[in-house]
Amino acid sequence: MRRPAGPVRAAVIRAVFYGLSLVINIVISVLLARRLVAKDYAAYQFVTKRVIQYASIPLSFFGLWSYRYVATRRRGSLGALLVLLAISVAISIPLGIVLGLDESNVGLEAAALAGLVVASQNVYFTITSALDAMRPVRRALLSPLYRLLYLVGILIALYLMAPTLTHAFIGTLAALLMGAVLGAYWLAEEVRPEYLRGGKETLLEWAKGSQPLIISFVIGTLTSFDAVVAYDLGGYEVVAAFFVVAAAATLVREAANNGLSYLHQYVLRTGDVNGAARAVYLVTTATVPFFIYAAVHPIYVIYVFNPVYYWAATATRVFMVIAIVEVMNVGISNVLAGSIREVGLESVGAFTRINVWGSVPSAVYFGALAALMVALREYGPQDLILAWSIAYGLRFITSTLINYWLLPKEAKSAIRPYVSKVALSSLLAAALAFAISPWSPPVKGLVGSVKVLALPGLAFLASYFALLLVDRDIRSMARSLLSGIIFGGRGQGSVSPSA
Repeated sequence: MRRPAGPVRAAVIRAVFYGLSLVINIVISVLLARRLVAKDYAAYQFVTKRVIQYASIPLSFFGLWSYRYVATRRRGSLGALLVLLAISVAISIPLGIVLGLDESNVGLEAAALAGLVVASQNVYFTITSALDAMRPVRRALLSPLYRLLYLVGILIALYLMAPTLTHAFIGTLAALLMGAVLGAYWLAEEVRPEYLRGGKETLLEWAKGSQPLIISFVIGTLTSFDAVVAYDLGGYEVVAAFFVVAAAATLVREAANNGLSYLHQYVLRTGDVNGAARAVYLVTTATVPFFIYAAVHPIYVIYVFNPVYYWAATATRVFMVIAIVEVMNVGISNVLAGSIREVGLESVGAFTRINVWGSVPSAVYFGALAALMVALREYGPQDLILAWSIAYGLRFITSTLINYWLLPKEAKSAIRPYVSKVALSSLLAAALAFAISPWSPPVKGLVGSVKVLALPGLAFLASYFALLLVDRDIRSMARSLLSGIIFGGRGQGSVSPSA
């Protein structure tokens, strides 16, 4: 069994790989937002971002146990995971067809492809989830490789063929299948026969352990119905704008979140909450300038994706600020999960408490969104998307406060000093963003809109990271990280991460 990687080094290496995929994904998101009409764009995002959540319920319901069992190489862990995958794939195709026809009003051909895309997403995400638990750095490397395949698929589908929803699904499907094959090849290097045997017994054990979590899971699943509510009460324009506005924040946030997800297994296997807290601080602080610059200059960001959504600029500010809270929350929640050292059914009580409290933010979000959408139903899309951003913000502020409160005393003490530092770095980024503004008005063309942002954006980032080195903790972690990369961690007490 490989030794666990040092937390800062592994988190940063993973964040870098996910950052590379982020750059590629920005291009993909822009191409989709610009080439597809609003109705098709809303349908594409609804299928790939929301329908997949409904179709993967069997996998996500047992996701906590599957990750922890696979990470600790428990007997039957992969066997049980394969059973859940088979169930999820079986419901993916009909669910994709029905929701595609009903909610998004797409044609039968596009709906059938939607079902196949959702089924392929389940396969790809299951493989990458297992790879993440067993070979976290290799999983991070897979991300940019998959995104390259995705980019090629979208370019061929929307530019060499035709900018239709059907072609977008075809390009996505091809990329998912190729990415799944590559991930399965890497995962096979870690698989042992005992991981596949006894899957039925392991699944029954997961079922017993998951019974107390059913209520919180059901409430949590409500959040994935936000787009359904918005479709019914706001229309496809609001749904399309939500995914455009959220895309800019989501891209950076996903890179950070995937880097921090390693902390669950790291704390579980080592108990080092201090190292994990440093990783949370470093990754969060590194993402702050991207979110703040977009919050200060939202119209420029929207023009890169598609200027037709200019009316969502105010909501973009809210989403960007909340994204900082989200990244911090992901780090805290992974430290919290890893702090529960029991792996099997003996950990049910602790996770029941976490999940019961964790259902509160989901209930707040869904309730606030539905209430605001109903109250503002006669208002325009600008007001509806702003209401959506406010409800979204309430969810993650509540979640962060609860997760921090639930942390063990030692972990809470380790993270507390870094909260104020993240706030200070956000204020520094805001001051620099106002001082280093884009030098000309936004333009509609893709290349022109990028050019307007590029030079001032780079100057802003360079200034921010240069001033950040004033922080002694940042300098110390940077030196340790560089030493680990150059010398393999010798003399720094770090451990080379699993590849």
